[in-house]
Amino acid sequence: MFKKLEWINDFSCGRWRLYKLDKKISKGMNGNIVRPLSTGEFEEAATEYFVVSDARTHIERLVFPIWLNEGYDETDLLKGVEGCIVRGIACAGEMTMMIYGGDPSTIKPDEDYLKELLEVNNIKTS
Repeated sequence: MFKKLEWINDFSCGRWRLYKLDKKISKGMNGNIVRPLSTGEFEEAATEYFVVSDARTHIERLVFPIWLNEGYDETDLLKGVEGCIVRGIACAGEMTMMIYGGDPSTIKPDEDYLKELLEVNNIKTS
């Protein structure tokens, strides 16, 4: 289904958790297509890498797809080599209002978000 990868250099101080799915997926929650923030060859490309991110300033947890740039591999990703990834637009989780401190009721375990993404992409989770 998916496995948690361990950063070699955790530059996020534990706020980002990296996961690799067994299969690449192309849809986020609500069926939206997983897209990178930049345009080009990665546009609408499926990926198996995802970061679950906890906000630094308020209570919020979002899931972002990521792609490896050409010439980089998973080891570069785990080391946090600058320039090795293209990050996508949030594809799961719920944005909360920073002005109110966030909403603890929207926070789920990482695994729940990943299972939901698999289900949206018609991949069995059991």
